[in-house]
Amino acid sequence: MLVNTVYNFLIKTYKIRSLFLWQMLWKNFVLRNNQKEVITTIHNHKIKVNAGYPYGLLSRIYPSFNNPILEIAYLTAKKKNKRINVIDVGAATGDTFLLINENLKDKIGNIICVEAEKQFYGILKSNLVSFKNAILVNSLLSNISNQKELNVIRTHSGSGSALGNELVLAKTLDEIVDEIGISIDLIKIDVDGFDGKVLEGSSKTLLQQKPNVIFEWHPLLLKKAKNEILAPFHQLFKNGYENFTFFDKYGIFSHFMHGFDGNQLELLSEVCLNNKFKDDWHYDVVATCNDINLVELAECIFSRQKPSPY
Repeated sequence: MLVNTVYNFLIKTYKIRSLFLWQMLWKNFVLRNNQKEVITTIHNHKIKVNAGYPYGLLSRIYPSFNNPILEIAYLTAKKKNKRINVIDVGAATGDTFLLINENLKDKIGNIICVEAEKQFYGILKSNLVSFKNAILVNSLLSNISNQKELNVIRTHSGSGSALGNELVLAKTLDEIVDEIGISIDLIKIDVDGFDGKVLEGSSKTLLQQKPNVIFEWHPLLLKKAKNEILAPFHQLFKNGYENFTFFDKYGIFSHFMHGFDGNQLELLSEVCLNNKFKDDWHYDVVATCNDINLVELAECIFSRQKPSPY
């Protein structure tokens, strides 16, 4: 298929992306065929993605992209000295599963992949069918069990958000953890502005199991979703999380915050909402309440040397 060939050619020739022809093909051919599925290679596995799916491109342009999730997984396994169980909320096509599983083969137990968007879930199921440690859940998460929420729709080629026009029954993360019946060591959340709601529905897991948490803090998307901008921090702090390590959207360490500093968060959110510093500015935030070495986390030594970068 022509779309498949062009997509993979552009991924591999990312170093010449400033050229007009490259830009034209990406914008006017690949992205216009967004709903079509292509086959590409991510972390040594041939998988399906929709045309324009950005992971392969971003992980090449920005070698630090997604380093925080890999680093906190590595440090969690190192601290606990066992295979860890992870829950990935907003799993999309399975790239986070492959990133962690391929780079931490002897340190990962089960990974629960939660995805609500229909096309993404179908692709996810196809991509991870051969992995025995992948537990797939097709469900929308919210703060209250059996509550109806707007369905997830595709917002761009790499993600979806619960901004649809149909009401669907949602679950809480606590409910899913109870149903599956395994302990959770690390939670990753990337749900385009609904992180606070997911965390509010995770209180039992947070209080009882104390997993490390990494979430996307994106004030622009939180505002668009009409959710409280500081809600993720409120929920985590309320459940005993006092150490927050901020990385920029490219995976580079930004700063630490200890405790709930509302003034600091308000200033950071203003920078993000103004959208003048850099386009679409936001953070990945790692929240910990156990004895993780925060300097090691910030330095990302392991993830900067990962054997499988993309």
